Amino acid sequence: MVRIDRFLISLVFVVCFGLILANEFDSFQSDVDEFQRYSLRDFIYQNALNNLIDDPAPNNPDDKDKEKEKKEREEKEKKEKEEKEKK
Repeated sequence: MVRIDRFLISLVFVVCFGLILANEFDSFQSDVDEFQRYSLRDFIYQNALNNLIDDPAPNNPDDKDKEKEKKEREEKEKKEKEEKEKK
């Protein structure tokens, strides 16, 4: 009788301990899933932000025109400086 009581008490403790561990693992796994979800979202946002900073409008023709005008203006200024130096 004493052996059965000890066995049942041990079994109850093992089951309770297993349930506690299972609950902790579940909450830990949900924390990991949430962290991964937010980390992925933050990574996507940061990557998009970096792409915008590096190249704000890659297909915008206005920017290309402005760059051409800027280069032409710089070339004209260089030519004017060279002409002034020659004189």
